[in-house]
Amino acid sequence: MTRFSPVDFGTYSVFTTAYDVEEHASDRLEEIDAEEPGHILTQQGYLTVQAEDVEIPDAPQDDTDRPITLLMDCSGSMKGGPLVVTLAALLRVGDALAAQGRRFEILGFTTASWKGGQPRIDWVTQGRTPNNPGRLAALRHIVFKDLSESWDDTRLNLSYGFATALTKENIDGEALGWAASRALAHQKEGDIAPVIVTISDGAPVDQSTLSVNPATFLEDHLDAVRTGLAPHAALACVKLYKHRTAHAEDIIVGLPDHGLHHENFASHSGNVARAVMTAIETAAVQA
Repeated sequence: MTRFSPVDFGTYSVFTTAYDVEEHASDRLEEIDAEEPGHILTQQGYLTVQAEDVEIPDAPQDDTDRPITLLMDCSGSMKGGPLVVTLAALLRVGDALAAQGRRFEILGFTTASWKGGQPRIDWVTQGRTPNNPGRLAALRHIVFKDLSESWDDTRLNLSYGFATALTKENIDGEALGWAASRALAHQKEGDIAPVIVTISDGAPVDQSTLSVNPATFLEDHLDAVRTGLAPHAALACVKLYKHRTAHAEDIIVGLPDHGLHHENFASHSGNVARAVMTAIETAAVQA
């Protein structure tokens, strides 16, 4: 089993992992459903409407053994239109991959709290030492669909993306390392390399961490993770906006900064879905 630690890449450090959270969306759906009866089914129906008319290309039929991970940014900047568009796109992509018999999982990432949460409280309590504490926030990683689970059983889980308490900040490098560890967990020597596609609207941001580290601390770590994982997995990234931080090989969708209204969600979700399928194919070819 291959598992990557955050400190395996670059000069990254972490103050504490004690408050990090990894959760399965199906467990959270039950809690939300109990508090808001009917809410989840209503939201899922809305996503289905947005996704039903989207036409996307098939993934290569001769590459059906390659495992695929779709890693979604669930941070606060995605809240609202960008997240709805992305969720609808992933619903359609999931339908297409399941129809082809592909093995895939869908993951999400954000932080557990704003402003660093309990890690920052602990750091302040112990006298703000060390001076350079590294990552100073608690992670929240979400499994929407595990590789071993059927799409029919987990399709509803995407509705957890609507949870109002979910969207916080985003630490992309650790999320990518986590996704890679999961994707490679069952790999044996000679197995085909997995594809990992990240869907995000910008650069990694956590204000608590960046307030006590260099301004490029999180971006440098993401770059180091991408470089370090290159021999192990085929990586791709779909960026939703043209003007935000991107690598030359990223696929840019170009959502409008303004005017992302309900009436054009289906069109934009189609663009994102097609970009994700293109990313899967491109990454697989380059692997």
